[in-house]
Amino acid sequence: MFGRLLRFPALLLVCGVWLGGQISPPPLQAQEPASLRPLTTGQLFDGERLLQIDIEIDEKAWNELRQQTLDFVTVFSKGPITPRYTYFPARLKVEGQDFGRVEVRKKGFLGSMDADRPSLKVKLPAEDQKLLGGLEKLTLNNNKQDRTLASQYLAYRLFAAAGLPAPRCSLALVSVNGQPLGVYTHLESVDAPFLRSAFGSNSGHLYEGVFPTDFFDDRIARFEGKQKNDEDRSDLKEVARILANPGTDYVDRLARRIDLDQFVKFWAIESLLGFWDGYANNQNNYYIYHDPRDDRFRFVPWGADMTLAPPFFPGQGGRKSVYARGQLAWQLNQDPTFRQKYHDTLLELLETVWKEEPMLAEIDRIQNLVSEHLHPAQQGNAEAVETTRQFIKARRAELLEELHNGPIHIEKQPAKPFYMREAGTAKGEFSTTWSSADQKEATPSDKVTLDLTLNGEKILFEAVTAISRPSPPNPFAPPQGPPPPQVVLRGQRGGDKMPLVLTLTIPNDQFVPGEKPRDEVTVQGMLTEGDGFGFGPGMRSFLGRMQLKTASQESGKPVTGTVQGAIYEMRGNFGG
Repeated sequence: MFGRLLRFPALLLVCGVWLGGQISPPPLQAQEPASLRPLTTGQLFDGERLLQIDIEIDEKAWNELRQQTLDFVTVFSKGPITPRYTYFPARLKVEGQDFGRVEVRKKGFLGSMDADRPSLKVKLPAEDQKLLGGLEKLTLNNNKQDRTLASQYLAYRLFAAAGLPAPRCSLALVSVNGQPLGVYTHLESVDAPFLRSAFGSNSGHLYEGVFPTDFFDDRIARFEGKQKNDEDRSDLKEVARILANPGTDYVDRLARRIDLDQFVKFWAIESLLGFWDGYANNQNNYYIYHDPRDDRFRFVPWGADMTLAPPFFPGQGGRKSVYARGQLAWQLNQDPTFRQKYHDTLLELLETVWKEEPMLAEIDRIQNLVSEHLHPAQQGNAEAVETTRQFIKARRAELLEELHNGPIHIEKQPAKPFYMREAGTAKGEFSTTWSSADQKEATPSDKVTLDLTLNGEKILFEAVTAISRPSPPNPFAPPQGPPPPQVVLRGQRGGDKMPLVLTLTIPNDQFVPGEKPRDEVTVQGMLTEGDGFGFGPGMRSFLGRMQLKTASQESGKPVTGTVQGAIYEMRGNFGG
């Protein structure tokens, strides 16, 4: 998900956009299901064609849905990321058939969040589920991190080819209020219908793991329970206890709690795919199901959009054949017998599942299927496809080169995952004017103050100036419409004169040119020493409220107001 210390302008990942001119849908009305032809899961997950999905939603609700975002504080707390997004009423058509009322919300984590083309979750009413293959929800991924539009499709099929429970998927053309949003991946939701199909029952506990979620006593609350009665978590706590105090028989003890034959395949497939953003390497993108058939956990893959390409975040020591930052993976790697089992499993999968020619042929077929339907934001597809083709061609040789001397031992234990904790407060008043995007100097003003407290110490913030301007462009993502406005307070810490910068980013829908500013708006920000921020231990985030007295995005016009909120600091470390 992130490298060890990425440097880029503050709050690049925290932004919203304004998209005008939406077509207002007709009023939502009841739909008679009797005239609808049932669609089977075979049709809904037919990878040979593009599924047509059309959504109609009130324009105001759509703009609110698009602008919803996540903040660092919530995302990186010790608890689950709930609630994430809000459901809005809408109307659904699939393959031209009008299914009437549904509920739609935004979905996605930091890397896939998008305000122009959001990933979507569509919740179906009970009476319509039988008409859509028994599905309770439609999961529509925007492919923002899958430029090939084929990586997810192939990755889940490779998990399934290895005999693992994996969501089915297809590709879909999605439109909202008549506006095409391009090619999405239509992914089977991991919910009750999936569990009944994969495991024969949905009566067990189901948990989702989102970066960074792993089996540590003080992080068990971070596993997000997806069904009723998932609050107990004693099953997760028992795994954490074994890993914290392994002893000599820990593999046998783990085998009574987790299907290790299933897990070793899951682990090896993640490494084979270069799935750097999964459980084994990044403590992210997975489900675990407490299977009532034998009272053991089984893993289910998720979020496989960052696969089949050179990993952004390689394994320890640059290893390509084994990822072991996940606590379970690392501990099993310490056992010589299981280390050999992993080695043999990966070699077997290379022979039985990794078939280069069929995979390359599928990539070519998918590229031909989608080439005429790409959204402007999906340009770069051809280049991404070529990168994936080269990865597939080279993968076997580079893995065999690493494995030729036998199983690989990852000796250094991964660090405990980081988290955000409240470290102080900030309260201030500012008066400045709107400036152009390329202006960096703040406007001197005697009406800028900032009271700052960190870790119980009052910080003297001197020579404070302010500037209001558009957010700098994000070099790691394509433009998503007009950049959100910022208020930047600059000064220096009394004593050592260290430059301090508090950058506050305001969602576009709460700072609209030509409209009266809202009395109070939610703002996120960063407190940094100098420009930019380093994503890592010590990073400080701001979360609070701003009262805008005057607001304009016309050069030279006043932007004034007050702000107050809490400062949060990142503690701990990355997976190591």
